[in-house]
Amino acid sequence: MARMTTRALILLPLLAAPAWAQDRPASPTRLVGRQLGRQMSFDTASGTTRDVVTLGFEDAGTASSFTIDVIARYSGRRPLEPPAVVDLVVTHHPADEDRPDAAIRVDGSDIPAMLRLNGRRSIVASLPFEQFIALAGGSEVVERAFGVELVLGPAQLETLRTTAERWSAR
Repeated sequence: MARMTTRALILLPLLAAPAWAQDRPASPTRLVGRQLGRQMSFDTASGTTRDVVTLGFEDAGTASSFTIDVIARYSGRRPLEPPAVVDLVVTHHPADEDRPDAAIRVDGSDIPAMLRLNGRRSIVASLPFEQFIALAGGSEVVERAFGVELVLGPAQLETLRTTAERWSAR
C-alpha cells in the first residue's frame, strides 16, 4: 500500500505540469520598428498645426503591419510652448486590409458590390507632455497592443528624442 501512495505522489506532479503550462499566457510577438514618417498640416481657420511622427512595424509572419502615430497640436506654425497633450495612436493594419473578406448574398446568389474598409483597429493613448518627454528619453520603449509588443528601434527612439526637443519649444 505504501508503494502505491509513493507512485501516486510522484505521478501527480507529472500529470499536473501540462495543465499548469496551458494556463500560462503565450508571450506576445515582439516586433522591432524600422520605418519612420512625418506629416505636418496647418489649419488656417484655427491657426493650429497638427504634427505627426509615424513609427512603422512589419510582421513578416502574418504580413500584418502596425503603426504608432505620435501626434501633437499647437498654435502657429511651430511650437512656441510645449503641447499640453501628446496622442499615441496604435493602429493594426491586417494583411487583407485592402481586400476585406465580405460578401452580400441574396436568395443564395452573391451580389457584386464594391467593398472597402470603413474603420481600423486603433487605440489612442493621450499623455501629458511631461510623460511624453520621459517616454522619448527612454532607452527601451515597448508598446503592447493587439497581442503584439511593438519595440521602438534605435532610429525611432532618436526621432522621438529630437521631436520632443522641438515640441518643447526650447
